[in-house]
Amino acid sequence: MSAAEDIDQMILAEPRLAAITIDSVAAAVRDFPLPLHESIEWLTRAIQGALLASLSSEEEGSQRQSNSDTQKELALLSQKARTLWAAVFQRSNGADRAIFDHAYSISPEHCLAFSEAVAHVDWLADFLLDAAKAQEPQRPKWRAAAEREDRIRRAQFLSPVFERAFSAMATINTWDIDARPKHRASSYGHWADFYQRIASMAFGDHAPLDLEGVLDEARRRQKSHRVTFEPGVLPE
Repeated sequence: MSAAEDIDQMILAEPRLAAITIDSVAAAVRDFPLPLHESIEWLTRAIQGALLASLSSEEEGSQRQSNSDTQKELALLSQKARTLWAAVFQRSNGADRAIFDHAYSISPEHCLAFSEAVAHVDWLADFLLDAAKAQEPQRPKWRAAAEREDRIRRAQFLSPVFERAFSAMATINTWDIDARPKHRASSYGHWADFYQRIASMAFGDHAPLDLEGVLDEARRRQKSHRVTFEPGVLPE
């Protein structure tokens, strides 16, 4: 299997890219003012590949579980483990006799293994509680900051696609911006318009308040360390 075929399989398996199809991309750029210099099939596959490369893991992205919720989950698991340990520890004489009779019928070592297993449940409860306490508080609005980082990465990774597809530089136009509606991406030029069309189509991310700042930061990063794609990420 070629590198491009591997990427194709990864794209199909990534639910966060499910909205990106030839039809949805064609609809997104239908009235775009610049002429497209590649096929719509090329543009669709390029957008899919670039955005796949831009995605953070679900454990690191903006949609990850908060540390507070993780702390609560671990504390609850600790409580359940402690309840289990207490229930087994407080077993009746009849249950105790049945357990060790059964263990001994298998092998004498199983009697020791049972006692060690019960002790391990107690250890597990302590360990889970310690892991819960180790969760550090997150700063206020951490999710909004993570979402902004997602947008910056999308913009940086999409910019080479835009430049090749439309033979135009991925820059924004802020000249006389006060005379234009700032809530419209097209007010910042073709690149901003394209980015927002794709972000809305792919992720339902409509008109972020800091579009200018997001695209400026993406441009700064691209100038400092230009994105390079592994073979197969973008179509030929």
